[in-house]
Amino acid sequence: MEESFRIFQGRILDEYEGMAKEVGFHIIDATLSIEEQQRLMRDIVMNVLGDSLKNGILHQPAEEISMRKPQPLQFYSEPLPGVDISTCRAS
Repeated sequence: MEESFRIFQGRILDEYEGMAKEVGFHIIDATLSIEEQQRLMRDIVMNVLGDSLKNGILHQPAEEISMRKPQPLQFYSEPLPGVDISTCRAS
């Protein structure tokens, strides 16, 4: 059981690494302190959205947000490519 879970984790990691290259995910070292991870995340957000945040482009009045119709959740039933979910069990 433990071996199949390690294999599953390895496949998930491989998929995320592939997606990171394809989509351009920012990777943050989870062994850093929470404070350092948060600082890095803030730096990334400011580098990507900084001008929009400074100019107020992303700000919306509260009444516009509260009047929006909630969107239904979407669930995906397809497993990740190459992952045999029959070997995965919930604990």
